[in-house]
Amino acid sequence: FIDALSRYLDLPLSVADYSEHSLQRGSDASAICYMDIESDGRRIFGAGINKNIVTASLEAIVSAANRLQ
Repeated sequence: FIDALSRYLDLPLSVADYSEHSLQRGSDASAICYMDIESDGRRIFGAGINKNIVTASLEAIVSAANRLQ
């Protein structure tokens, strides 16, 4: 996903750091993902919250990419 987004935005993007954890207890809990994206020597922070950790990760990448603009 990050490679496709990098090509679409015509910017070098890479994951510099990743962290996630559950916000509640139980199988229906939401997860939060924190992601640092590196682009041209800059590190940009993004976060995503979703019940699906993969979706939370994608939201964090998009959140960070939006902060580049």
